Amino acid sequence: MKNLKFRTKVALLSGIISCVCVLVFSISLVIGLYVELLEGRIYYAESLSNDFLNILDKDPNYFSSDSGKSRIKNLQTEKDVMLLKATNRINDGVLIQSDNWQSNQQYTQNGVYYYSNFIFPDKAPLLIKTIKKDNIELQFHIILYELKAEVFELLFSIIFALPLAAITAATGGWFLSKKILATITNITDIAESITANSLNKKIPVDNPNDEIGKLVQVLNIMIHRLDISFQQAVRFSADASHELKTPLAILKLNLEEAQLRKRNHDIDQKTFLELSEEINRLSKIIENLLLLSKVDAGKLVINKNKVSLNEILSALIEDIESTKFEKELNIKSNIPPNIVTVGDKSLLTQVFENLISNAIKYNRIGGDLSVDVKLVDAHIETRIQNSGKRIPTESQPHIFERFYRSDAAHSRKVDGTGLGLSLCQEIIRAHSGNITLEVSDKTITRFLVVLKPA
Repeated sequence: MKNLKFRTKVALLSGIISCVCVLVFSISLVIGLYVELLEGRIYYAESLSNDFLNILDKDPNYFSSDSGKSRIKNLQTEKDVMLLKATNRINDGVLIQSDNWQSNQQYTQNGVYYYSNFIFPDKAPLLIKTIKKDNIELQFHIILYELKAEVFELLFSIIFALPLAAITAATGGWFLSKKILATITNITDIAESITANSLNKKIPVDNPNDEIGKLVQVLNIMIHRLDISFQQAVRFSADASHELKTPLAILKLNLEEAQLRKRNHDIDQKTFLELSEEINRLSKIIENLLLLSKVDAGKLVINKNKVSLNEILSALIEDIESTKFEKELNIKSNIPPNIVTVGDKSLLTQVFENLISNAIKYNRIGGDLSVDVKLVDAHIETRIQNSGKRIPTESQPHIFERFYRSDAAHSRKVDGTGLGLSLCQEIIRAHSGNITLEVSDKTITRFLVVLKPA
């Protein structure tokens, strides 16, 4: 059964279920018919008994007369074989009896009895009816051959009807499953035609409200997610190659220049500083890629402890204010005391350090930078805002993607790897929080970080 096709299984199950239903219905019908016919025979025997009692009241010697003997003889021409025996209760003398009367000593009470194995042709149910009137005893033996024949006729009809019902149901199940499976076959064909280069294709939905329609919608959502993941993987590979290729090219150029200067004994400190910067840049890219790979593999270790966010942010603000920056920013902060969450202190420090660093790098000279922390509805909301150039509208949905920058050529005018915001998002998600670009217009750009308090 396991190796059969679904269509064949539906046809077989339809046939089996129909046979069982027909059989149960038929058994109930046969039992009901048998009881109804038997009650009719019993009523007939009671009517006949009452008729004979009335006759005996008028003529006690009725069975000795020619009309009585004729009446007894005619009983055997009825539908069922009816045998009659009349005896004198005083001397047990037989007044009259049917020609083929057979004594059945084991059946002495009124009622319906059954010969053993009565389903065979020479056996049938036996209805016993005894009437006692004064010195006369009448005993009826009604052998219900016709009742048996009617029941057997119905049983044989059912036996012959079962295969027909099974074939009809199986055929109906076969064609019905064909119609149902036609939709599934169509879905399968379209799904098989979808490759890595055509993940933008969608499976058409005829009825989105039925089970198959809901299945197709789930498949379309899954294909869409695969498309996004595949595009991100392709873009990630290209961007990673680009980001690694640039510093390597600079390193190569500087090393070649250093070799030339060495011949002329003209190596200056600037060359070594540039080499060191590019090495640090490569190290930062590799470090961030390693951290993201742990996130993707689900192996990012979060050392959860109580972390004072106000201490982390205050320390970062203090570092900014104590360091001289060319942009001469106006720094404002609103950081209440005792703002505590549960998480990894080093990772959370990396998140806020990255956001504040971006707020500085992408700010204008003499611009504003603010850090505001609030406890709202059992959540810690941290807003980091600057007054730099707005992020283009078309770029805003992509800023958390890996290696994404609003400048398509990945300009090196502003230092960075393109992995900072993506890493921030993964770390905050690992802390059951959320990070969003709340606003970016002509005057301000503001990021919102939401975390749970301890």
